[in-house]
This record gives sequence, C-alpha cells and structure tokens, in this order.
Amino acid sequence: ETWNSIATWTCCRALRQEAWIGNTGSLDRFKAISEATQPDHRKAIKSLAMLALWQIWQERNHCTFRTKEAKVEDILNEIRRGLSLWQQAGIKSIQSPFGDPPGE
Repeated sequence: ETWNSIATWTCCRALRQEAWIGNTGSLDRFKAISEATQPDHRKAIKSLAMLALWQIWQERNHCTFRTKEAKVEDILNEIRRGLSLWQQAGIKSIQSPFGDPPGE
C-alpha cells in the first residue's frame, strides 16, 4: 500500500509494485525500479526509493518498539519532509516531479 501511494503521489509508475514484484531480492527490486525509470530521472528515483525504504523501516521500528499503529499517511508525510529538507539543501535531482512542487 505504501509503495503504491508513493507512486500515485509522485506520478512514477516504476514505484508501483507491479513494476518489480516478480523480483525476489531487494537489490533486484531496486534495480527494476531504476530500469523502469527514464534515464534522466534515475538519480532522483533512487534517492526517493532509499528515502522511502528508510521511512518504512523507521515506521516498522516505531510499531515494534513503541507499540505504534502503522499508517501509510505518516510514512508519506515523513518522506515529504525528507524531500523538502533535501530540496532546501540544494539537491537538484529530486525537484518536481519527485516531490511536491515548491510552495505546496
């Protein structure tokens, strides 16, 4: 559900599970996501995927160790926050369409 929500929000089909679900290993899935993305957006999609993986891991830890209930919207909000911080730091590869447009 999280990956499909990220794919919808970013308008990036490569992040939909259908694009990489047949791959069994994490590295194979990551490679499939990258290969399904236009070459000029691959750096951005790799950054976004790593940020998403990190936030999913963080949410899992909060559920395990703090008895928090997992919510997709919480993960998406943290990813947006991370993208915003990276954009403020000047990282150009993750500008729109990989994140909310500036001012939103």
